[in-house]
Amino acid sequence: MKIIGLTGPTGSGKTTLCTIAEGLGIEVINCDAVAKRVADSGLLFSALALEFGEDIIKGGALDRRLLAERAFSSAEKTERLNGIMLPAIVKEIESQMGDKTVILDAPTLFESGLDKKCNCVIAVLAEGELRKNRITQRDNLSDSDAAARLFAAKDDEFFISRADYCIYNNGDEREFLEKAKSILIEITEEK
Repeated sequence: MKIIGLTGPTGSGKTTLCTIAEGLGIEVINCDAVAKRVADSGLLFSALALEFGEDIIKGGALDRRLLAERAFSSAEKTERLNGIMLPAIVKEIESQMGDKTVILDAPTLFESGLDKKCNCVIAVLAEGELRKNRITQRDNLSDSDAAARLFAAKDDEFFISRADYCIYNNGDEREFLEKAKSILIEITEEK
């Protein structure tokens, strides 16, 4: 069993690497999906409302767009969101890992402390403008909302200094796919 951490800033190409991993028979735990389930469960509504305003809860549901607007408006507010969400998310992720080789697709891998459970960590990086274009299209964001998310994110050096492997995804898809597959095979074949 191996636990492979996968991280990097939004829009870098982590999902593409996960597709390659699944093709190699590696199970992927999408930590964002786990986070969404935890956020929508209601368990953290009172803490989130206290920090980001009562109006983020509407009709018994979390207004994710309003929460994101407020939480990603500064690095400090993003840290406060992480402080509320990450402990519950980590607990749920740990319950899913079992004894098989998995990839933890976790943009906040280091901030959550999940990196300490990993045998190795892969960071996927890409140029800022390319990432902005990707998340604008993927998440249907305005340019200003996309820019705010990028501004609140950690810089490349944060990931480079902590990851065991770094892969750049700056537009040459074939090169990125080959590099990702090669690294995944190397990791899974190591004793």
